[in-house]
Amino acid sequence: FRTKGTPVPTPLASGNSKAETFKFHFNSTRSEVKLNLNGKGIKGLAVYDCLGKTVRKEIPSGNVHTIFVKNLPRGVYYISLTSKHGTIYGQFIKI
Repeated sequence: FRTKGTPVPTPLASGNSKAETFKFHFNSTRSEVKLNLNGKGIKGLAVYDCLGKTVRKEIPSGNVHTIFVKNLPRGVYYISLTSKHGTIYGQFIKI
């Protein structure tokens, strides 16, 4: 993943040891989160607020996907990416 701004590498957690490897760049953003999926076969993604409520679900297509978060309130959000190998998680801060 990559958010607008200067990335700081952060590890992703995975519920499955066969999950695809992605690079997640933790950062804050005002308007969008760009995901570099590198053709890893992502079947879906979801964004959750800090209470675990799903605030967005999307099906990415292509190698790069943008999640527009301008209308979300400020706070910490979590992203889950699901592929045929399992689910991985990351986070970002909406400022």
